[in-house]
Amino acid sequence: MVSVFISHATQNDGVANQIYEVLTAAGIRCWLDNVDVNPETDWLIQVESAVKESSHGLFLLSPAAVRSPAAMDEYHKLLLADKPLYVALVEPLTERELPYYLRDVSYCDLTEDFDMGMNCLIRILQNGDTVEGGSQTASREEESRDITITLKANLRDLDTDKFVNLITRLVDVGIKDIKVINVTAG
Repeated sequence: MVSVFISHATQNDGVANQIYEVLTAAGIRCWLDNVDVNPETDWLIQVESAVKESSHGLFLLSPAAVRSPAAMDEYHKLLLADKPLYVALVEPLTERELPYYLRDVSYCDLTEDFDMGMNCLIRILQNGDTVEGGSQTASREEESRDITITLKANLRDLDTDKFVNLITRLVDVGIKDIKVINVTAG
């Protein structure tokens, strides 16, 4: 069964609660700190546990979220946990406000038509669909830049699984040109 961890900035509590209610009404189990945190228990421990127990993540993208260390930490924890992670745009951002690793991420846009955006989220969560690239604005796609990364590593002494995981994460954040140079330990 799908269990969604909702990550958001405190400033977006209102829309986070609204999204939680709509997803819950659609039969999707969610975890939201505003609703599910027990005030008698350490908040950070509860968040860590909820991230581990969730099957999916939902990051509510807004200017406040990208400035929130807690929200961005949750976003990265979900990525590192290798959970399907979806993004919902809840407030418009300028290109300057958007971190480079979120510039090529597809998202459901809740800013223009909340109900249509929620239908997008419900569909992808219930069916495992992907967000269509058309959900991104054309200006972001036109302004995206190719990033080249060169990794120097002693491939003989390298933990292959960790190295493959690193490459996968780089590709996931939109880095298309990765060059690996084998260096000898000396």
